[in-house]
Amino acid sequence: MGTRSRIVLDQTLDNKTSNIVSMYCHYDGYMEYTGKMLLEHYSDKRSVQNLLALTDGYASVLKETIEETIEDSVNHEALMFHDSVHHFMNDQEDSDLEFIYLFKNDEWYVSKRNFVRCDDRFQGENYFYWTKFVKLADQKEVQPKPKLKVVH
Repeated sequence: MGTRSRIVLDQTLDNKTSNIVSMYCHYDGYMEYTGKMLLEHYSDKRSVQNLLALTDGYASVLKETIEETIEDSVNHEALMFHDSVHHFMNDQEDSDLEFIYLFKNDEWYVSKRNFVRCDDRFQGENYFYWTKFVKLADQKEVQPKPKLKVVH
């Protein structure tokens, strides 16, 4: 079973024309893996643009290089385009994604699919929603692990 995610690039120019493009990533979408991979290997707009363009919208799992990502991908999926982040997020309401990574203004942000339990809900007891986007680099899941000292 995959931890599904979307990698999104906001190419809005001069706060006027929105241009949102995204790709799907099937496995290992959690912050400890895909989040770290994005921060460490896809940290500028050009590398994110190349990732989206060259993978044709799909990755089985994100790798350190685009070539490795393409080589390990077993499916294809078209890039998704939206005219705003708001419209993009509206389209994700009923998706089975777990994480959305947004590259905007030269920084990575993340939104996580969360839920609340509603015992009296008509259709299932869980209500799913997306969290606000927060800076990915600030999340504890992507912080370097402290080195342990050997005590004699």
